Amino acid sequence: FPVTISALEMLEATYQFLVERRQRVYDQAPTKKHIERVAKWITGQSYKRGLLLYGNIGSGKTTLADALLRLIRIKKATAKIYRKTAIEIADLAKSDIDKYQEITRCEMLFIDDMGEEPFFVKNYGNEVSPSVELLYYRYDRLLFTVITTNKLENEISDIYRPRIADRIEEMFDKIYFNNGSFRSKK
Repeated sequence: FPVTISALEMLEATYQFLVERRQRVYDQAPTKKHIERVAKWITGQSYKRGLLLYGNIGSGKTTLADALLRLIRIKKATAKIYRKTAIEIADLAKSDIDKYQEITRCEMLFIDDMGEEPFFVKNYGNEVSPSVELLYYRYDRLLFTVITTNKLENEISDIYRPRIADRIEEMFDKIYFNNGSFRSKK
């Protein structure tokens, strides 16, 4: 008989693998609801093209985003997918505008630690706001985007201003991580 594995089972197994790879013990209880929500999102049970994982430091946001990225890369092996930190994206906007634009326009983008990057950077004397410009572009074109951040919703609005916060509200399903840090546990 063919074995079918659900998106939820694959996502949870991948998440567990990533946790144990760091010599940590996988505890299903604090993460189960987050994994379930991401599985629902990725299987099309949401109309939004973006996913925002936000909340406490060390709560598993990046690990879950990385687990999702691994599954998508298996399913869409030929897709142009990038995973960058917000700081890396800001640095590219400063030093390699062509690469920055390639990442901005890619089919699927995973951005880690949004809100930690500088709001403005200089590119040959021109001041640009890399994250704001990237989000405008991706919003207008309904491009698949996953973001992790330690910022709360009101902080996102303070950092990126109400116009971007309003677009984030429309563009992203949001999952709040209020559990404690896994990094201090062995």
